[in-house]
Amino acid sequence: MQPEAHSILSPAQVALLAQHPELASAFDRLHDRCSRLEAELGNMNNRLMLALRALYSPKSEKCVLNDPQQGTLFDEPEQEVPLPEPETNGQTKNGQKANGRQKKGKPKRKALDDLLKKLPRETITIEPDGDTSGMTCIGAEKTLVLERVPAHRKVIEYVRPKYVDPGDEDKGVIIGELPPRMVNKGMAGPGLLADVVVGKYADHLPLYRQQQRFRREGVEIA
Repeated sequence: MQPEAHSILSPAQVALLAQHPELASAFDRLHDRCSRLEAELGNMNNRLMLALRALYSPKSEKCVLNDPQQGTLFDEPEQEVPLPEPETNGQTKNGQKANGRQKKGKPKRKALDDLLKKLPRETITIEPDGDTSGMTCIGAEKTLVLERVPAHRKVIEYVRPKYVDPGDEDKGVIIGELPPRMVNKGMAGPGLLADVVVGKYADHLPLYRQQQRFRREGVEIA
């Protein structure tokens, strides 16, 4: 019998198992199995506590730098800035004088007009103060501003006139059919449903936040 098993047995039970070796062997096997089960139970409890802590404890948004599936905010590579060449007796390394260096121009950036050609454009002309009649316009300065127009909601009302044929009353009332709807007897159009689904599953906006957004736009949706 294992010595650590004596602590859970009375002296009479130890004496009984000493008289029956087969019972002592069975008791040892059961004791080993209970020990393994207790160790596994403790391990599972520890894993459960870690999972509950990770699920319900306060979290901080951290960037996992070594995660290959997590991209960076800007995928553009950083531009290397060349170091100035050392000067020797008023001359640079390539022989050009220091006082004869070319003036660095401003970095060229693609004009916003070229980037936003496909967007609709609203032109607002601002005339100078005062009377400009009789003056000659020699040009104009253009300034581009990228603006966002909030989404708006609208109500589509389907009007279906009813007709009857006086010459053939058996035809009954003639009326046009409604176009198919995404939800039977529902008032939500396909564009509104797509907006809600994209907001919930793509933009991770809960329904109550979308309800607040609709309320700011003047639409109360339960």
